[in-house]
Amino acid sequence: YFYEFDFQSPTPPPSWLNLSSAGFLTGTAPTQGSFTFGVVVWDTRESFAARTYTLTVNPALAFTTPSLASATTGQSYSSNLAATGGIPPYTFSLFSG
Repeated sequence: YFYEFDFQSPTPPPSWLNLSSAGFLTGTAPTQGSFTFGVVVWDTRESFAARTYTLTVNPALAFTTPSLASATTGQSYSSNLAATGGIPPYTFSLFSG
């Protein structure tokens, strides 16, 4: 099979998105949003099929907790962490320390 963007589609692919002839989509989205584009696949007999796809780019994952309260030696400590973006639900774990 040979894949390519369908430039006859009413909406062109975003400039940051690449499609290899083997059908691999790659790119780095500069912003969140929904991006619609067409793809055509060809076979060795030059038959083809076209399809429109919508790619949703979620906002980047980020912490919204600006800082942690100070702890006191010998006393229990707790604090809530919060995040936004990405795809909830979130899982927090200790990275180091």
